[in-house]
Amino acid sequence: IEPARICPYKNTWVPRRVKPRKDTADSAAAFVAFPYFSQKKSLDGRIMRLKSEIWVKAYLRRCAVNGAMGAVLNHGDDDAGAIFIKVTRGDRMAAIFAPAPAGLEDADVDRRWVAALGGAFVTEAEADDVLARERRFDSDVWIVEVEDRDGRHFLGDELAQS
Repeated sequence: IEPARICPYKNTWVPRRVKPRKDTADSAAAFVAFPYFSQKKSLDGRIMRLKSEIWVKAYLRRCAVNGAMGAVLNHGDDDAGAIFIKVTRGDRMAAIFAPAPAGLEDADVDRRWVAALGGAFVTEAEADDVLARERRFDSDVWIVEVEDRDGRHFLGDELAQS
């Protein structure tokens, strides 16, 4: 165990470090000393949601790894902006995935999506009209466009069943 000390160039306290031992119960102490290994909790004890900016970057990476092109059309609030996903197929038809309504199971902790427009692919102009309405309604909205030949959305379990 290393004692706490004052950082000379920041004039602030540096927390002590606890090295976890793999063979004993002391490894639980590492999660107290290193809170970034555990999930962040709010003041009332609930698990906090991942910031929008981080989620969008991870989602774009997921799309790129799977061979799809993704781009941010509208950059919203970095911390808590709503995220809309537009998936465009090779025939220029598009589907929109919107944030799940409040009250859905695990929607307050994890991000969940529902298929907008009945889950059907519509013309790209119709999808752009819907997203333009959302942008006028909320200026902090994120709009992410994914172009995939087969129309895959890469949401996996995050897509709520309707």
